Amino acid sequence: MLKFFVTLLTATLVSCNNTENSTPSITVDSAQLQKKETVPLSDTFSLKELSFNKENEQGWGADIQLSFTESTQTENGVVYKVNSTYKNKTIGFEVTIPNPGFSKLTIKSLGTNSDNFIHVLSKLYKQKIDTTLHFVDFIIADCANMGEYIDSLRKVGSSNYVSAKSQYKLFFQGKNEDDYAELFLNVNEKEHLIELEEKDEEYRPILIKLLTHK
Repeated sequence: MLKFFVTLLTATLVSCNNTENSTPSITVDSAQLQKKETVPLSDTFSLKELSFNKENEQGWGADIQLSFTESTQTENGVVYKVNSTYKNKTIGFEVTIPNPGFSKLTIKSLGTNSDNFIHVLSKLYKQKIDTTLHFVDFIIADCANMGEYIDSLRKVGSSNYVSAKSQYKLFFQGKNEDDYAELFLNVNEKEHLIELEEKDEEYRPILIKLLTHK
């Protein structure tokens, strides 16, 4: 009889010990699974050299194409990390294209790459180059999706439309009423390019002013 109780007691202790040991592993696995499900999906692409948009009918030399090396879908929109090379320097910035129904586009600094970008843009815009200027931490612009309008101009036949890129018109407004500028931004997903096209040359100094700080 004594041997029976000893055996029963040993089996009970082993069972409890196994239960206690198994519980944490289940909790950790669930937490890891939940973490994986909430991580945004990102795609990465190769770095390209800055190029000029030769399709611009007006022939302005400051319409440029930069590669985006990463794109991430978030709840606010698609985040593009724009990076290109120009004269042995890497230039770029981060831009968030809003989801449909939203009208605010955000541009953020990538540190040194963005400082390099604004110096290059100043040169292309034929503005005084101030190497002490830094790219703003971030700036928000009103954003209009030009896709439907552009497609209507490129209509083929009676019902077919041609659209190779997503096209947006940006409206920048500073603290002062005169600090206002417009700019076109296109996203070419096929070529992994962000294109910046001028609305008017008179906006050049204002854009540099709004995109920089000391």
